[in-house]
Amino acid sequence: MRRDYAKTVATHKAAEILLLLGSVLGAQVLQNYIVDPLVSFANENRPEQLVFLQSLTKSRPPWFLDEVASQYWRFSSFLLWLFLTFGASFLLHLPSLWRKRVQLMRAFTALSEKWYNQLDKPIWFPAGYFFPLLWTPVKLIRAVAHSLLWEKVGRSFFALPIVLVVVSFVTADMWNQVVFVQHDLAGGLLVQVIQLLLMGLLLGYCSLELPSITKLFVPYTTAVCISLVLNIELCARNGGFW
Repeated sequence: MRRDYAKTVATHKAAEILLLLGSVLGAQVLQNYIVDPLVSFANENRPEQLVFLQSLTKSRPPWFLDEVASQYWRFSSFLLWLFLTFGASFLLHLPSLWRKRVQLMRAFTALSEKWYNQLDKPIWFPAGYFFPLLWTPVKLIRAVAHSLLWEKVGRSFFALPIVLVVVSFVTADMWNQVVFVQHDLAGGLLVQVIQLLLMGLLLGYCSLELPSITKLFVPYTTAVCISLVLNIELCARNGGFW
């Protein structure tokens, strides 16, 4: 029974990874064969109607990038990864009409604000508005890092760092499902540990191939560590470990 259940979970997660890799492939085709040719046309002919397309190649890199990292800055790639970084969860939910949601350790429970509000929390636990204030800038910086990696690997959707990024998108969405939908705090801890392992592999790759952007992944990794500590505290106070 457990073997069949594990097989079902693995199948669902593999399908989600392939779905996001397919989305990246579609974005690669769009960028290479539609956006880039249009930008080249705009730069050569300079019609007023294509001023926006010209800006895709003239946009200056963010101020916090050094000279090495700035060489890989492309505004069109940033727009692509900005959408994928913030919209990965939306893309993963598109097939939900025909795909059953993954259930890890407990029966499916509908999303309820009362459940989270009623959890026993320490006095120092952040208020609800803290989390969007934390994750929004973190994801913006992460989108910049993803766009630089994208250019570094030659826009290859199946390159190792891109696959690691896609898998991290899937595990992040999985954490939301496990904790906020299924109310399984212990399962959320397991998913966060996997997420940290993925970030460790990604940081290791960056430190070898493109050290100047390694620091761009530090805010996200730190945010996951903060979330892990908060999750451990919730587990300890609300019987999540037994």
